[in-house]
Amino acid sequence: MKRFVTILTVLMFCGGVVQAQVKSLYVLNTLGQNLSWVNLQDGSVVKDAATAGLYTNQVVLRNDRVYVINSGDNEIQVLNAGDFTTVKRIDLGNGTNPYLMDFVNDSIVAVSLLFTNEVVLVNVARGNIQSRIAVGTGPQGVKYLGGKLYVANTGFNGQDYDPGTVSVIDVAQKTVVKTIPVSTNPQHIDADVLGNLYVACTGNYADIPGKLEIIHSSADTVIKTIDLGTSVTNVFVNNNRVFISTYGYGVFLYDLSGDTLMSRVLPGGPAIAFDADNNIYVGDFNKDSVFVYSSDFVALAAYEVGDGPISLAVYDPRFTTIGNGRPIAAAEQFVLYQNYPNPFNPQTTINFRIHRNARVRLEVLNVFGQTVRVLVDGFLPLGRHRVNWDGRDEGNKPLPSGVYFYQLRIGERSQVKKMHLIR
Repeated sequence: MKRFVTILTVLMFCGGVVQAQVKSLYVLNTLGQNLSWVNLQDGSVVKDAATAGLYTNQVVLRNDRVYVINSGDNEIQVLNAGDFTTVKRIDLGNGTNPYLMDFVNDSIVAVSLLFTNEVVLVNVARGNIQSRIAVGTGPQGVKYLGGKLYVANTGFNGQDYDPGTVSVIDVAQKTVVKTIPVSTNPQHIDADVLGNLYVACTGNYADIPGKLEIIHSSADTVIKTIDLGTSVTNVFVNNNRVFISTYGYGVFLYDLSGDTLMSRVLPGGPAIAFDADNNIYVGDFNKDSVFVYSSDFVALAAYEVGDGPISLAVYDPRFTTIGNGRPIAAAEQFVLYQNYPNPFNPQTTINFRIHRNARVRLEVLNVFGQTVRVLVDGFLPLGRHRVNWDGRDEGNKPLPSGVYFYQLRIGERSQVKKMHLIR
């Protein structure tokens, strides 16, 4: 039965520290300029757990820290996930208007700067900008995948929209290596575990409707365009499904397995998040609430939060726990099997089994330990999975004969096996 949980003005504290170790939801409210916290175990809510900044735009959890983009203050605000104290503010420069971010690794985060047409690589430990990379006009969405950053350039020139593009950045070289033409006003990007990227193109809010563009990262070209018929905002990929949200007027669903589009399967938006059970959390901007649904869209719960929820992040201790200020990887069990055939030419199959839903990274390494191809990088459901490798690198170039290794990583645990490519 659906239950509605009202705001609690008091949350249980232990020694003054919020018990963020439980499964919980972080809600960033842009109109309220604050961060709400929901205890998903007992349903209690802290409406104003922490103060955020002006035009706050995105919240991301990484280990024991909460990272918040405050666009109007030109900063990244870093908070302790346990007690919501602000531990650092990273200044990104006056008049830059940082918009969205995605982590490259635990130390480096990529941030789009809307007003200066750049992406910066920020060292969050040191609190400074390491690199600046010029991209297209009006960058917003940014996604890291397989050694590359994909940046959605809206093309907004102050009056109208120039053609939309996606900049492809080689992170190692810190240069744009390709520009992909897409539909009007691309604003947000996400990716699946097979290396496909999904770009939400909003349209011009008038006679050009929104579209979903699908890009394959091996060739960095658009492989499919889906007309959505209305303006959209964000895109989120989970469990072989693509959720495309609007600004409070409903969520579209594109089913990857059936290649079908379903209009407005859920109300609300634009914020969406998921937990380890593939439950769906939808922030309703107009109702100042978050609604929770099962993976088959059964309503589970609803929470009143702050004013204008714009971004969500779920903390699930089945993936990572917080202890003594340090992240501790959950004890995920998995099995990596020997590839077959081995030796092989031109293709081999890698099988592995995971015993619960988990974020998985499967990559191919050369004898120097360098990553030559990322085969999987994202959440997978429990069970057995099979991935083919065609002996090519990230640039789709054939690799020479020799010994290669494939590594499966879940949290801080990994397994590695050896294989032989024979040309």
